[in-house]
Amino acid sequence: MPPEMLRDFFVISRLETAGLAQVVRSLGNLDGLGSQAALENLIQNSLGSESDKDVAKSIRRTINSLRSSGLPKVFESLEKWISSDRREREKFFSSENIERLRANLNVLITENSYGKLIRKAERLLRDVGNEFRDLKFVCDLRPVFDDPKEHVDAFVILTNMRIHYVTQGGENRAFELALTEDELNRMRDDIDQALDKVKVLKTLKKGLIAPSTTQEDS
Repeated sequence: MPPEMLRDFFVISRLETAGLAQVVRSLGNLDGLGSQAALENLIQNSLGSESDKDVAKSIRRTINSLRSSGLPKVFESLEKWISSDRREREKFFSSENIERLRANLNVLITENSYGKLIRKAERLLRDVGNEFRDLKFVCDLRPVFDDPKEHVDAFVILTNMRIHYVTQGGENRAFELALTEDELNRMRDDIDQALDKVKVLKTLKKGLIAPSTTQEDS
């Protein structure tokens, strides 16, 4: 099973079923454009002011990635994972936790129209790329030494961009790019153009759903 799914299941197996039922009711009443951040805020508000943002992320990812018809297979895979090292893994998923997880997923993963629409949008995004997780920039000066390596003749300004992402198989990966100042400016212009296009697309249909990437069969 994907490590991220296991982490999400661990979180959900510790939650009260009644609180998750409130999340589902709130999703059913949501109208208009939905985004990753909007969904997570709605989930967090439904659970209460003391709820954790990471908990909301786990619930959002689970709602987006699973279908009710696929739950039996999911639990079968989870049981196989636990059985392969039961003594150690039952520390994370005891029989009580599994029963709570089963009850909670049966509440969360429903086939209402909103859930179906979210998952179809998620699948479209996943079909064209992996899930973005984080972006970091490191800017520094690289010295250019003279031939005897005794003095620094100049410095080169360099920016490294590191992008973290999750593959369709649930693996966390990253890659780095070295960028010049001109390339950074060009990237900023491209981002501005992309945001302008998103603004236009938002006006096309009031009920458009565009959350983050996960998987789902149509």
